[in-house]
Amino acid sequence: MADGVDGTPLYVTGLVRDLSGRPVAAAVLDVWQADADGLYDSQVVGDEVRLRGKYTSRADGTFCVQTIAPLGYSIPMDGPVGELISRTDISHYRPAHVYFLITSPGQHSLTTHLFARGAAYLYSDVLFGTRSELVVDFDRRPPGPTPGGGTSDVPWLSAHYDFVLQPRTDRPQPTDEGR
Repeated sequence: MADGVDGTPLYVTGLVRDLSGRPVAAAVLDVWQADADGLYDSQVVGDEVRLRGKYTSRADGTFCVQTIAPLGYSIPMDGPVGELISRTDISHYRPAHVYFLITSPGQHSLTTHLFARGAAYLYSDVLFGTRSELVVDFDRRPPGPTPGGGTSDVPWLSAHYDFVLQPRTDRPQPTDEGR
């Protein structure tokens, strides 16, 4: 996901489970984020897709995402939303975060993001997307073994979060019969 992209290595580990606490094996985690300059791949001229990846939870529901620490960024201020925001005292910045879209057969999909504790604009997110339960520590680690099974020659960051998926229920769909 972060191959060839400058930034501090970040490993996000955790567990995907259902509401009963059972691990969800083979859940797909679609992950994307801004880079260390606060830019998404579509904002970098001539660059290819980067900082986007798909991961699969293991049989025990665990996962390990290897990326880089993101930076917060300004929303576009050159249109009507920017004009509106500029007339308020609301910050036009988003705090550093990593997006997750998690899917698994028999479960409702979950789209969310994790925020770095201590990130600038954490409590003034222009999209009001920050929730305390989505704020996680990005703990600094020394060079050495990483959760991905390799080693790092530079200091790296680790974060941990367990995602909970809600099962789908096969309820009959409402009809107009009998009206």
